[in-house]
Amino acid sequence: MLASKHVCEFWRHIPEKERSRSLWFDRFADPGLRDTKHGTPRRDFFETGRTLRPQHQRSATWHRVLRLDLRADWEDILFAKLESRLVLNSAGGVMENAGLSLDRFGYPYVAGSVAKGCARRMAIQELLERATEGASPNPAELARFLADVALVFGWGKEDWDNPKQSDFAYAVGEDLWPSVFTATASLLVGKMPTSAEDLGHCAGSVSFLPAYPWQLPARDLELDVVTCHHPAYHAEPVKPSGVLHSDPRWQAWKHAHEEWARKWSQAPDTEEPVPVIFPAVASGIVFAFLVRPLRRERPALSDSKMLLHNLARAWLADGLATFGIGAKTAAGYGWFDTSKEFQDAFVSQVRLDEEIENYADRWKRAERLEKLAAESKDELLLELAERKELCRRWHEKRPKSFKPVLDYSKQQEIPLL
Repeated sequence: MLASKHVCEFWRHIPEKERSRSLWFDRFADPGLRDTKHGTPRRDFFETGRTLRPQHQRSATWHRVLRLDLRADWEDILFAKLESRLVLNSAGGVMENAGLSLDRFGYPYVAGSVAKGCARRMAIQELLERATEGASPNPAELARFLADVALVFGWGKEDWDNPKQSDFAYAVGEDLWPSVFTATASLLVGKMPTSAEDLGHCAGSVSFLPAYPWQLPARDLELDVVTCHHPAYHAEPVKPSGVLHSDPRWQAWKHAHEEWARKWSQAPDTEEPVPVIFPAVASGIVFAFLVRPLRRERPALSDSKMLLHNLARAWLADGLATFGIGAKTAAGYGWFDTSKEFQDAFVSQVRLDEEIENYADRWKRAERLEKLAAESKDELLLELAERKELCRRWHEKRPKSFKPVLDYSKQQEIPLL
């Protein structure tokens, strides 16, 4: 739905720094815009939206939600670094929804349903590999693993009663499906099933939260291009339905289709390529994913030492690195680094940033004191003198807040860097 005249008038009076990027993409898009040699209105529209800045308080709020409200430890959060550009929410048309998932504050995010779909795809792939490895897979082991998949993601009746359309049955294989289905159903409902009706439908036991960038860079969106080299070939006239051959609409279509078949049906290399501009999330951004148990923690049936939500988290990490998410993954888009090496290195940096925030708050409180100010600052200074790595990162990341600390250390002749 495009913005009304009143909204457009109000928009013109809003300072550029305060304009909403998500509102711009959502209400001011015009699918009819086309770039030509006389002008680039489509590119200009996306460039305007790209330069609008999101509200940065969203990031701090999300950090507090994860750490304080949800009480998530650093090891619970899956940090994933985007290794290539990301295109999400492009199914309805690039111009209509900008090919992006933006929240109301203009932040790019990965919806929980996207994360869940990625993890489920990885789980089905692992089930397929278990069912096809070796000469004789163990149906009991497959049943326990399939039960974990069903408990994590939930199931519907069609997952059991229609093997030709069920990805559970596809992964297990036609020969093994009857025995694996019976064993899995017994694990899930506690009795030998007589049919798929005994299983009914059930919601998953794990919640996949939306993922937001941990820190958003200044250039978080970039313009990309896809070029259609045969626009006329792909513009075959659509045959009218429900009309007689004597109808003028049929005759018009027949004439247009004959003309198209004569000129373009063989996709000749005589057409002018048409570049199409679309926005994408820039590579290098680190997203924070969180997987939580919905009701209570429960161990996995395939591995009693592993909790179900941790198993789901592992599937999500492998899925992001193996399959990626969003559009154009076959062309290299939407892939993430979720390796243990990256996870450990990033968590150590985040822990350091949290300590820096704590020291910055303590320094501000010390400066507000009157009688004990010097004593409090001296105690902090002696602590910081033992934390050279923390001081270096504080100086690099937040030089403005570190400057009074550095100045006071020079007065006291205590080196921090």
